[in-house]
Amino acid sequence: KLPDLERLLARVHSFSVDQASNAATHYTDVSKARLLEFLKALAGLAALDAAVEAVQPHVPGLSGSSPRLGGLLSREADAGFPPVDATLAPFREAFDWEAARKAGRVVPKERANDEYDAARRRLLEVDAGLQQELSRWRRELRDSSIELWTPSVANGQTTEPFQLAVAEKTLQKQGTPEEFAQQMSSKKGTKRFWTAELRELAGEHLEAKAAEEAALAAAAKPSALAPASLS
Repeated sequence: KLPDLERLLARVHSFSVDQASNAATHYTDVSKARLLEFLKALAGLAALDAAVEAVQPHVPGLSGSSPRLGGLLSREADAGFPPVDATLAPFREAFDWEAARKAGRVVPKERANDEYDAARRRLLEVDAGLQQELSRWRRELRDSSIELWTPSVANGQTTEPFQLAVAEKTLQKQGTPEEFAQQMSSKKGTKRFWTAELRELAGEHLEAKAAEEAALAAAAKPSALAPASLS
Protein backbone atom coordinates (compact mmCIF):
# COMPACT_ATOMS: atom_id res chain seq x y z
CA LYS A 1 0.00 0.00 0.00
CA LEU A 2 1.42 3.36 -1.06
CA PRO A 3 1.32 6.30 1.35
CA ASP A 4 -0.21 9.65 0.41
CA LEU A 5 2.93 10.87 -1.36
CA GLU A 6 1.50 14.25 -2.30
CA ARG A 7 0.78 15.06 1.34
CA LEU A 8 4.09 13.64 2.58
CA LEU A 9 6.19 15.49 0.03
CA ALA A 10 4.39 18.75 0.77
CA ARG A 11 5.06 18.38 4.49
CA VAL A 12 8.69 17.38 3.97
CA HIS A 13 9.21 20.37 1.67
CA SER A 14 7.54 22.73 4.14
CA PHE A 15 9.73 21.55 7.00
CA SER A 16 12.85 21.78 4.83
CA VAL A 17 12.07 25.42 3.99
CA ASP A 18 11.35 26.27 7.63
CA GLN A 19 14.58 24.67 8.83
CA ALA A 20 16.70 26.24 6.09
CA SER A 21 15.50 29.67 7.18
CA ASN A 22 16.50 29.04 10.80
CA ALA A 23 20.27 28.80 11.20
CA ALA A 24 19.86 28.00 14.90
CA THR A 25 17.96 24.76 14.25
CA HIS A 26 19.77 21.77 15.77
CA TYR A 27 19.34 18.06 15.28
CA THR A 28 17.41 17.76 18.54
CA ASP A 29 14.78 20.10 17.07
CA VAL A 30 14.05 17.54 14.36
CA SER A 31 11.28 15.40 15.77
CA LYS A 32 11.17 11.69 15.22
CA ALA A 33 7.73 12.12 13.65
CA ARG A 34 9.15 14.42 10.97
CA LEU A 35 11.99 12.02 10.26
CA LEU A 36 9.49 9.18 9.91
CA GLU A 37 7.50 11.25 7.40
CA PHE A 38 10.66 11.82 5.39
CA LEU A 39 11.49 8.10 5.45
CA LYS A 40 7.94 7.22 4.43
CA ALA A 41 8.24 9.58 1.48
CA LEU A 42 11.50 7.97 0.38
CA ALA A 43 10.11 4.46 0.77
CA GLY A 44 6.87 5.44 -0.97
CA LEU A 45 8.72 6.84 -3.96
CA ALA A 46 10.84 3.69 -4.14
CA ALA A 47 7.73 1.47 -4.00
CA LEU A 48 5.94 3.53 -6.65
CA ASP A 49 8.98 3.41 -8.92
CA ALA A 50 9.17 -0.37 -8.52
CA ALA A 51 5.45 -0.74 -9.28
CA VAL A 52 5.71 1.32 -12.46
CA GLU A 53 8.74 -0.67 -13.54
CA ALA A 54 6.88 -3.94 -12.93
CA VAL A 55 4.08 -3.01 -15.37
CA GLN A 56 6.38 -1.87 -18.17
CA PRO A 57 5.90 -5.11 -20.19
CA HIS A 58 2.17 -4.27 -20.37
CA VAL A 59 2.49 -0.58 -21.27
CA PRO A 60 2.76 -1.07 -25.08
CA GLY A 61 -0.55 -2.93 -25.08
CA LEU A 62 -2.27 0.09 -23.51
CA SER A 63 -1.60 2.33 -26.50
CA GLY A 64 -4.89 1.33 -28.11
CA SER A 65 -7.20 0.51 -25.21
CA SER A 66 -6.07 3.20 -22.78
CA PRO A 67 -3.55 5.58 -24.31
CA ARG A 68 -3.73 8.09 -21.45
CA LEU A 69 -2.88 5.43 -18.86
CA GLY A 70 -0.15 4.10 -21.10
CA GLY A 71 1.31 7.59 -21.38
CA LEU A 72 1.26 8.07 -17.63
CA LEU A 73 3.12 4.78 -17.09
CA SER A 74 5.62 5.39 -19.87
CA ARG A 75 9.33 5.57 -19.01
CA GLU A 76 10.13 7.63 -22.08
CA ALA A 77 12.03 10.89 -21.63
CA ASP A 78 9.79 13.89 -20.81
CA ALA A 79 6.72 11.68 -20.59
CA GLY A 80 4.91 9.53 -18.08
CA PHE A 81 6.67 8.45 -14.89
CA PRO A 82 10.46 8.91 -15.10
CA PRO A 83 12.68 6.52 -13.11
CA VAL A 84 13.54 7.90 -9.65
CA ASP A 85 15.94 5.18 -8.52
CA ALA A 86 18.98 7.28 -9.47
CA THR A 87 17.58 10.18 -7.45
CA LEU A 88 16.98 7.97 -4.42
CA ALA A 89 20.40 6.30 -4.66
CA PRO A 90 22.29 9.08 -2.82
CA PHE A 91 19.86 8.80 0.09
CA ARG A 92 20.42 5.02 0.24
CA GLU A 93 24.18 5.55 0.17
CA ALA A 94 24.09 8.25 2.84
CA PHE A 95 22.28 6.36 5.62
CA ASP A 96 20.37 3.19 6.47
CA TRP A 97 16.64 3.96 6.20
CA GLU A 98 15.49 1.13 8.46
CA ALA A 99 18.12 1.90 11.10
CA ALA A 100 17.05 5.55 11.03
CA ARG A 101 13.40 4.54 11.47
CA LYS A 102 14.22 2.40 14.51
CA ALA A 103 16.65 4.84 16.12
CA GLY A 104 14.67 7.98 15.35
CA ARG A 105 17.78 9.69 14.00
CA VAL A 106 19.96 9.71 10.92
CA VAL A 107 23.38 8.10 11.36
CA PRO A 108 25.55 8.40 8.22
CA LYS A 109 27.00 5.26 6.73
CA GLU A 110 30.76 4.88 6.82
CA ARG A 111 32.48 7.06 4.20
CA ALA A 112 29.23 8.91 3.47
CA ASN A 113 30.05 11.94 5.64
CA ASP A 114 33.66 13.00 6.24
CA GLU A 115 32.88 15.17 9.27
CA TYR A 116 31.00 12.39 11.04
CA ASP A 117 33.63 9.79 10.11
CA ALA A 118 36.40 11.95 11.60
CA ALA A 119 34.43 12.60 14.80
CA ARG A 120 33.61 8.91 15.13
CA ARG A 121 37.24 7.87 14.65
CA ARG A 122 38.36 10.32 17.32
CA LEU A 123 35.75 9.03 19.77
CA LEU A 124 36.84 5.43 19.19
CA GLU A 125 40.49 6.41 19.73
CA VAL A 126 39.68 8.02 23.08
CA ASP A 127 37.54 5.08 24.18
CA ALA A 128 40.40 2.73 23.30
CA GLY A 129 42.65 4.80 25.56
CA LEU A 130 40.12 4.51 28.37
CA GLN A 131 40.07 0.74 28.02
CA GLN A 132 43.87 0.63 28.09
CA GLU A 133 43.90 2.64 31.31
CA LEU A 134 41.31 0.28 32.83
CA SER A 135 43.36 -2.76 31.81
CA ARG A 136 46.47 -1.20 33.34
CA TRP A 137 44.91 -0.80 36.78
CA ARG A 138 43.30 -4.21 36.70
CA ARG A 139 46.77 -5.66 36.14
CA GLU A 140 48.55 -3.51 38.70
CA LEU A 141 45.98 -4.11 41.44
CA ARG A 142 45.33 -7.70 40.36
CA ASP A 143 41.59 -7.25 40.35
CA SER A 144 39.56 -7.90 37.21
CA SER A 145 36.41 -6.53 38.87
CA ILE A 146 37.69 -2.93 38.66
CA GLU A 147 35.53 -0.96 36.27
CA LEU A 148 34.98 2.48 34.82
CA TRP A 149 31.90 4.05 36.37
CA THR A 150 29.91 7.00 35.03
CA PRO A 151 27.27 8.70 37.22
CA SER A 152 23.71 8.68 35.92
CA VAL A 153 22.24 12.16 35.48
CA ALA A 154 18.84 13.29 34.27
CA ASN A 155 20.04 14.91 31.03
CA GLY A 156 22.75 12.31 30.40
CA GLN A 157 25.44 15.04 30.25
CA THR A 158 27.71 14.24 33.16
CA THR A 159 30.99 16.13 33.42
CA GLU A 160 32.70 13.45 35.52
CA PRO A 161 32.52 10.18 33.56
CA PHE A 162 34.82 7.15 33.70
CA GLN A 163 35.70 7.08 37.37
CA LEU A 164 37.82 4.09 38.30
CA ALA A 165 35.70 2.04 40.72
CA VAL A 166 37.86 -0.08 43.02
CA ALA A 167 36.75 -2.32 45.88
CA GLU A 168 37.96 -1.18 49.30
CA LYS A 169 39.22 -4.70 50.05
CA THR A 170 41.45 -4.47 46.97
CA LEU A 171 42.89 -1.17 48.21
CA GLN A 172 43.45 -2.67 51.64
CA LYS A 173 45.26 -5.63 50.13
CA GLN A 174 47.28 -3.89 47.43
CA GLY A 175 47.53 -0.40 48.89
CA THR A 176 46.18 2.84 47.42
CA PRO A 177 48.36 4.02 44.51
CA GLU A 178 49.67 7.58 44.61
CA GLU A 179 47.87 8.21 41.32
CA PHE A 180 44.56 7.79 43.18
CA ALA A 181 44.94 11.11 44.99
CA GLN A 182 41.62 12.46 43.63
CA GLN A 183 38.69 10.47 45.00
CA MET A 184 35.58 11.40 43.06
CA SER A 185 32.84 9.44 44.81
CA SER A 186 32.14 6.26 46.71
CA LYS A 187 29.54 3.75 47.77
CA LYS A 188 29.60 1.06 50.41
CA GLY A 189 32.61 -1.14 49.77
CA THR A 190 33.83 0.82 46.73
CA LYS A 191 35.83 3.98 46.12
CA ARG A 192 35.99 5.81 42.81
CA PHE A 193 38.97 7.76 41.54
CA TRP A 194 40.28 9.84 38.71
CA THR A 195 43.94 9.56 37.86
CA ALA A 196 45.56 12.35 35.88
CA GLU A 197 45.33 10.15 32.78
CA LEU A 198 41.65 9.39 33.34
CA ARG A 199 40.84 13.06 33.92
CA GLU A 200 42.47 13.95 30.61
CA LEU A 201 40.83 11.08 28.72
CA ALA A 202 37.41 11.90 30.21
CA GLY A 203 37.74 15.46 28.94
CA GLU A 204 38.80 14.24 25.52
CA HIS A 205 35.85 11.85 25.45
CA LEU A 206 33.38 14.64 26.23
CA GLU A 207 34.89 16.80 23.49
CA ALA A 208 34.84 13.93 20.99
CA LYS A 209 31.24 13.09 21.89
CA ALA A 210 30.20 16.71 21.40
CA ALA A 211 31.92 16.73 18.00
CA GLU A 212 30.09 13.53 17.03
CA GLU A 213 26.73 15.01 18.03
CA ALA A 214 27.50 18.20 16.08
CA ALA A 215 28.38 16.11 13.02
CA LEU A 216 25.13 14.16 13.38
CA ALA A 217 23.20 17.42 13.62
CA ALA A 218 24.81 18.71 10.44
CA ALA A 219 24.29 15.41 8.64
CA ALA A 220 20.58 15.42 9.50
CA LYS A 221 19.89 18.79 7.90
CA PRO A 222 18.01 18.63 4.56
CA SER A 223 20.89 20.38 2.79
CA ALA A 224 23.22 17.55 3.82
CA LEU A 225 20.80 14.73 3.03
CA ALA A 226 19.63 15.96 -0.37
CA PRO A 227 21.61 15.10 -3.51
CA ALA A 228 23.39 18.08 -5.08
CA SER A 229 20.95 18.05 -7.98
CA LEU A 230 18.05 18.65 -5.58
CA SER A 231 19.72 21.24 -3.35
